[in-house]
Amino acid sequence: MPDYGWDIASAVMFVRQVESLVRPFGYHAGLTGSCLFKGHSSKDVDVVLYPHQTSQTLAFEDVLSKISVLDVPKGSPRNHAQYGDLKNVFVSSFQGRRVDFFFLI
Repeated sequence: MPDYGWDIASAVMFVRQVESLVRPFGYHAGLTGSCLFKGHSSKDVDVVLYPHQTSQTLAFEDVLSKISVLDVPKGSPRNHAQYGDLKNVFVSSFQGRRVDFFFLI
């Protein structure tokens, strides 16, 4: 079996860790993308971060700083204008594997 980098088990464990860190600040974390749909990904894991209530939102960088205790760098923002939407995406890593954080507001 090939080494995919991320499998469903490691992705769920990571998202649960992220959820425990962002929940006190008004956010939830969810899994999406290939890890959810296929059970693995050789490229990255996609994590959606969304507020409990929009009145509770923090700046994206502040939310990422809460996750940094997992040794996840803040990452770099990606411009998604070419896709015709205004997604707020930050690309980072965890234990040498790519993580894409998608912020919903």
